[in-house]
Amino acid sequence: MYRIAICDSSLKEGDCIRGELEKELGKEVTVIVYRQAEDFVADYAREKEKNVADILLMDLEFGENTGLELAADVQRHFAVMKLIFISRRGENAEAVFETRPSDFWVRPLSKERLMYGVRRAIRELKEEDEDCFAVQVKGTVFKIYARDILYFESQKRILTLYGKEGSFVTYRKLDDVQKELPDYFLRCHQSYLVNMKRIACMRQLRLELDDGRIIPVSRPRYKEAKERFLAFLGCPPQEDSYSSLVHSCGRFSVSHENLPAGM
Repeated sequence: MYRIAICDSSLKEGDCIRGELEKELGKEVTVIVYRQAEDFVADYAREKEKNVADILLMDLEFGENTGLELAADVQRHFAVMKLIFISRRGENAEAVFETRPSDFWVRPLSKERLMYGVRRAIRELKEEDEDCFAVQVKGTVFKIYARDILYFESQKRILTLYGKEGSFVTYRKLDDVQKELPDYFLRCHQSYLVNMKRIACMRQLRLELDDGRIIPVSRPRYKEAKERFLAFLGCPPQEDSYSSLVHSCGRFSVSHENLPAGM
C-alpha cells in the first residue's frame, strides 16, 4: 500500500483529489489531506524515521514559505519520495524543476491528468522497489540502487555501505540488510556482503572488485561463495579447492591456481 499526502489549502479541491484517488485506486493507497502547513510539518517531524508519504502532492501556494520550499526541505530527508507540484498559474517553473519532481500540474486539473500522474508515480515506485535499498543516516533517508552498491562492511553493529557515489555509515545488522537485497549479493565473510556484479575476480581467499578493492573471503564461507559466484557467471562447478575465477567485460573465464600445500 502506498501513502499519498495532499498538501492543499483549498478544502474543496483537496477533498476532490482524495475522493478520485480512493475511488480509482481503492486499497492500493491511503490518502491524507493537509490544509495547514503546520499540520504537515508536525507529521513530517514525527515521521523522520520513515517516509511521511510515498507520493506528495504539493500546492505551490501551501504555507507561508510556499509549498516549493517546504517540499524541497522534505526531499532532503526523503529522497525516495515521489513529488508532484500543483500550480494555478504555472509560475516558478525553473525553481520547481530544480527539485526534480515526478510531475507538475497546472489547474484546472482533469481526472485523466490526475490519475495518469499518480499511476505513473506508483509504477516508478514499484520498479524502484525491485532494485532499491534505503539507508538512513542521521535522520535522512537515502535511496540507493542496489546495482550501484559495491559492498557492505560491518564492524560491531556499525555498517558501512560503499557505493558508486561514496560511502554511508549507519547502524544495522548485516543479516537484516542481506534479507532486503537482490540475490546477486554474496555473503563471503561474517563482516562483508558483496555485489557479485562488481566482482572482477575471485582469487584464493579474496575477491577483487572492478575498481581494484580487495574483499576477504573467510575459509568457512569459501565453498559456498565459490559455488554461488560460479552459478552467477553461468560456469560449471570446479572441483579444486582454491581456483581463480575471472569475470571480465561480460565474458567469463576460469583459471586454476591451487594454493601451496598447507594453506
